[in-house]
This record gives sequence, structure tokens and C-alpha cells, in this order.
Amino acid sequence: MTNNAIGKLPQHTESYWRTDIDFPKFPSLEANLEVDVVIVGAGITGITYAYLLVNAGLKVAVIEEGNMLNGTTGNTTANITAK
Repeated sequence: MTNNAIGKLPQHTESYWRTDIDFPKFPSLEANLEVDVVIVGAGITGITYAYLLVNAGLKVAVIEEGNMLNGTTGNTTANITAK
């Protein structure tokens, strides 16, 4: 590392954990669905609630404008642990 690089942030950030993962792609919704719950947003909160609701026996649809886990969730350095 040169002295010029010390203390400088990268111009474009990229999450380290996302670079080696191939997230599944899903087609756009082309027909009406009948579900119990619709969750808007496929970040960690939306995915977690969908998981919990499906395990509780509900039929759930998650809708997302872009790629799942891509916004704040995709670039966070937070860790999720079970205690």
C-alpha cells in the first residue's frame, strides 16, 4: 500500500460476500396470485418475515423492484447470529 492510498475510500463499494454468490432470478409477475400476505421488499427483513410466515402456514408473495438482498442488506457489514 502506498502512502497515497492510506485513508482513502474506494470510489465504488462492492460487498465482499455478494461477489461469490449467484442469487436466483425470478420472472416478473404475469398473472394474479391469491396469497395471505404480500411483502414488499426482498431485503433481510422481508425475506425473514416471509420465511416465518410460510413456516406458520401462510401463503406469502414477496415482491421486489430489483434484485433480492441488493440494497442496504446487500451492502451491510452486519452479522446475523442465533443465540
